[in-house]
Amino acid sequence: PTNLLSPDFGIRKYCKAVSLRRIYLFSQVFFRDIRTPMNAIVGFTALAESHIDNKEQVQDYLKKITTSSQHLLSLINDVLDMSRIESGKVTIGGT
Repeated sequence: PTNLLSPDFGIRKYCKAVSLRRIYLFSQVFFRDIRTPMNAIVGFTALAESHIDNKEQVQDYLKKITTSSQHLLSLINDVLDMSRIESGKVTIGGT
């Protein structure tokens, strides 16, 4: 195994390895988090289609689709905000 702290490895390689690891860990969490509302949207859409003649049931499914869509959009906006902060385009106000 490579010793990340050895002089032979180099600081640039070390930084790249750390950066890639951060991206990998972030993507695992992010994609797991977006899968839940996405599955709800797909599932409730299929249920709404299969109960199209039951207006009350379809309305209930549509409310759940709307809630899941808003949650998904919120997750995506959070990621975009983090990206802007990390790129320096936005700063977090402080005292």
